[in-house]
Amino acid sequence: ASWALNSLGRYDEALEASRRALALNPQLWHAWSNQSHALLGLKRFAEALALCDQALQRAPEMASLWANRGCALLKLGRLEEGLASCDQALKRDASDGIAWHNRAWALNELRRYQEALEACRRALALQPRHAPTWACQGWAQIKLRRYEEALEAYRQASLSDPTDLAIWNNLAWVLNKLRRYEEALAATDEALRLNQTHPIVWSNRGWALNGLWRYAEGLTACEQAIPHKVSSARTFP
Repeated sequence: ASWALNSLGRYDEALEASRRALALNPQLWHAWSNQSHALLGLKRFAEALALCDQALQRAPEMASLWANRGCALLKLGRLEEGLASCDQALKRDASDGIAWHNRAWALNELRRYQEALEACRRALALQPRHAPTWACQGWAQIKLRRYEEALEAYRQASLSDPTDLAIWNNLAWVLNKLRRYEEALAATDEALRLNQTHPIVWSNRGWALNGLWRYAEGLTACEQAIPHKVSSARTFP
């Protein structure tokens, strides 16, 4: 039950279901894994890490516990440790697409972009419609200045998850970089349907409008971004 609840994003219920299962039988290692997954979903990363460490003392071959541990460490900013845990998970189960995705995420954060692309390739072979992995691949390609490839990655990401603001922002950024301003403007239209106050949306829109010589509109768009701190165009897996 806890696995199904996690899949539905009902993390509070999943957490309670896994706790009940473990009260009956503390040797149910899948319940430990489901409980740590629920804690990750609730953004209780330190608790998820502590739980995985506890369970792995008794079930060191449980790949999903290593994968969840890796995710918790990455969310806590402990990149090298998180990468090592992802590798431990993949050593035990090389068919875990999320572990490959998390490995790519860690490698991107460590600026090991070529390795990140290989991890994305492995992840997408297992989960070809996983939008965060397409976005992760696009980010590595941006950093390697492979903009045409990044464009395709973000297009795939937007098809898989049209509700992710960061994906639309990065798609608009790449299109602007390629001087495809009409398409960039259309991407910002999609972003504005999701959030009309995010500064990066307005920054990308101003860039596109200026590229189209629509300077008055471009100035207005840029002014929308000024009250806020404009950070990088990146997306977060």
